[in-house]
Amino acid sequence: MAKRTIPPSRRRYEAAHPTVTARLPAAVKTALQARLVAEGLTFSEWVQAAVAGYTPDLPAAYDRGHAAGVTAGAATGYERGRADGERVGAAAGFRAGVIADELLRTAGSHYDAASLARLVVGQPGQRALVDRAMPDDVRRAWRRLLREMQTSR
Repeated sequence: MAKRTIPPSRRRYEAAHPTVTARLPAAVKTALQARLVAEGLTFSEWVQAAVAGYTPDLPAAYDRGHAAGVTAGAATGYERGRADGERVGAAAGFRAGVIADELLRTAGSHYDAASLARLVVGQPGQRALVDRAMPDDVRRAWRRLLREMQTSR
């Protein structure tokens, strides 16, 4: 049997319109056929319309997604950070008050509450200067309370 020759017009058509095949699960194929019937399109027309309507603008899509993510992340981070900061600040303030109260009881009339509270939350260098000027019993109580404060964090 002789091999059938393909006419030149058919070769040009096949070159300009290559075949595309796809394997689909049976449920997807049934849904696709139902959609094509409902829309009154052939599979070829449906694919062409889908491709024509799809214009990938990846940089713009990336920028939109990135901006939305940054905004959402900043809002969430701000809320969490503020809540954590308030919680930690309240705890540190409470500890400072407890230490100042304890030091007042120990120090007696040597210091007032405001100066002790400043010492508790002040700079380490300031603490060292005041520490040297304290009486021995006050210094021991002061160091003990600072150690307790550092280990309770």
